[in-house]
Amino acid sequence: MKTCIDGALTNEDGVTILDHATVNNYEHANHRIADHGLVYADYYFLEVGNRLIDMGLA
Repeated sequence: MKTCIDGALTNEDGVTILDHATVNNYEHANHRIADHGLVYADYYFLEVGNRLIDMGLA
Protein backbone atom coordinates (compact mmCIF):
# COMPACT_ATOMS: atom_id res chain seq x y z
CA MET A 1 0.00 0.00 0.00
CA LYS A 2 2.84 2.40 0.82
CA THR A 3 4.27 1.95 -2.68
CA CYS A 4 0.90 2.78 -4.24
CA ILE A 5 0.52 5.88 -2.09
CA ASP A 6 4.08 7.06 -2.78
CA GLY A 7 3.48 6.72 -6.52
CA ALA A 8 0.19 8.60 -6.33
CA LEU A 9 1.31 11.56 -4.26
CA THR A 10 1.98 14.73 -6.20
CA ASN A 11 5.40 16.31 -6.03
CA GLU A 12 5.02 19.14 -8.52
CA ASP A 13 2.66 21.92 -7.49
CA GLY A 14 1.29 20.83 -4.12
CA VAL A 15 -2.25 21.87 -5.04
CA THR A 16 -3.61 18.34 -4.60
CA ILE A 17 -2.51 15.36 -2.52
CA LEU A 18 -3.10 12.68 -5.16
CA ASP A 19 -2.02 12.93 -8.75
CA HIS A 20 -2.55 10.95 -11.99
CA ALA A 21 -6.37 11.17 -12.04
CA THR A 22 -8.55 11.41 -15.15
CA VAL A 23 -11.73 13.44 -15.62
CA ASN A 24 -12.18 13.21 -19.38
CA ASN A 25 -9.79 11.45 -21.73
CA TYR A 26 -12.20 10.93 -24.62
CA GLU A 27 -10.22 11.34 -27.85
CA HIS A 28 -12.78 13.69 -29.46
CA ALA A 29 -13.40 15.87 -26.39
CA ASN A 30 -12.90 19.61 -26.69
CA HIS A 31 -10.80 19.62 -23.53
CA ARG A 32 -9.11 16.43 -22.39
CA ILE A 33 -8.25 16.28 -18.71
CA ALA A 34 -5.99 13.40 -17.73
CA ASP A 35 -3.05 12.70 -15.44
CA HIS A 36 -3.61 15.47 -12.92
CA GLY A 37 -4.91 15.95 -9.39
CA LEU A 38 -8.55 15.95 -8.32
CA VAL A 39 -9.79 17.60 -5.14
CA TYR A 40 -12.56 15.07 -4.58
CA ALA A 41 -10.05 12.22 -4.88
CA ASP A 42 -8.09 13.91 -2.09
CA TYR A 43 -11.28 14.06 0.02
CA TYR A 44 -11.85 10.30 -0.24
CA PHE A 45 -8.16 9.60 0.41
CA LEU A 46 -8.36 11.57 3.67
CA GLU A 47 -11.74 10.05 4.55
CA VAL A 48 -10.33 6.52 4.28
CA GLY A 49 -7.33 7.49 6.40
CA ASN A 50 -9.56 8.99 9.08
CA ARG A 51 -11.78 5.91 9.17
CA LEU A 52 -8.73 3.65 9.52
CA ILE A 53 -7.59 5.78 12.46
CA ASP A 54 -11.08 5.59 14.02
CA MET A 55 -10.98 1.78 13.74
CA GLY A 56 -7.50 1.66 15.27
CA LEU A 57 -5.93 0.24 12.12
CA ALA A 58 -3.61 3.15 11.34
